[in-house]
Amino acid sequence: MCLIFIYIIGFSDVFAVEYSKGSAVATSSTVGQRAGAAAAPAPFDIASYERKVLSNANVASTSSTTAGLWPALYAKTVIPKPGALLPFHRIIAYYGNFYSTKLGVLGEYPEDVVIAKLQGEVAKWNAADPSTPAIPAIDYIAITAQGSPGADGKYRFRMPADQVNHAINLANKVHGIVILDIQIGLSDLPTELPLLEPYLKQPNVHLAIDPEFALHNGARPGTVVGSYSSADINYAISFLTKITQENNLPPKVLIITADAGSAGGNRHGRLGFASEKAQYVPAIHPSAAGAVQWLQDLLQE
Repeated sequence: MCLIFIYIIGFSDVFAVEYSKGSAVATSSTVGQRAGAAAAPAPFDIASYERKVLSNANVASTSSTTAGLWPALYAKTVIPKPGALLPFHRIIAYYGNFYSTKLGVLGEYPEDVVIAKLQGEVAKWNAADPSTPAIPAIDYIAITAQGSPGADGKYRFRMPADQVNHAINLANKVHGIVILDIQIGLSDLPTELPLLEPYLKQPNVHLAIDPEFALHNGARPGTVVGSYSSADINYAISFLTKITQENNLPPKVLIITADAGSAGGNRHGRLGFASEKAQYVPAIHPSAAGAVQWLQDLLQE
C-alpha cells in the first residue's frame, strides 16, 4: 500500500512559542554542523535560510502566486537558533519496534540489513537533491499502545532501557539521529515524558508524539481515534525547551505524527489547536516506492 504521512515538525528552544492553528506552519531551522553534534554552530546565515524556506515551498519568491500556501514571511520575522536540523537537511527515518515484525522496518529485518537499507535510501535522496543533505534517523516506538490494560490500566507498554539504548546505538552506527516515538494509551505526557528525559538529554535524540493512540475517557486503543490538545502539544514543547536550555543542547525536533488530512480530524488522529504563537513546517514522509522520483519531478518544476 502506498501511504504518504504528514509530519508536523517543530523545534524546541528555537523560539519561545506555543503551538497554534493560526500559524499552522512551523519553524524550520538550520545546521552548519553534523546532525546531533553539540559543538558550537557556525553563525546563522539569514539570507540562506530565507532562500531555503522558499525553495522547500517550491516557490520562486514571496511574491509568487503560490507563496500563500507557505507562510514564508515568517522566515523574515522569526529567525531560528543555530544548530537545528531543518530546513538545510532532510531527515530520512526508518520506523518500528524491535519486538515486532509488523510495526515497521526496525523489527522486520536484522540490524545489518536495516543499516544497509537506510544508508541506501539516504544515498538516493542525496543524489536526488544534493542541496539538502539527508540525515539518517531511527524512529523507534519507545512506548507502544496495547490492547490490554496492564498493571496500571493505562493500555501502554514502556520499552526497557536496553531496547531504547539499542535504538540509540543503531543510530550512532549510521551517524544519524534517534526519534523516540510514543503511543501513550490512557496515560498522559506529564507522566511519560520525564521518564524519557535521560535519553532526550543526548543531543541526537528527538521526540515524536502520536495522537492516534492518545486516548481519553477510558477508551481502549483501537476502538476510537485518539487526540492531542494544544495544552498537550505545548507541554511537549516546554518540556523539550527546558531540556535544551538546561543542558546547552541544539534545538530538538518535535514530531506530531498524523496521516495527510488528519489535522482536520480523520481516522488517523486528531490534533487540538489553540494559542497564536507557534509556527510549524509540515514535512512529507513518503513510505512507498517512487518517493525519490517524486522529489526529482518536484525539483524540475
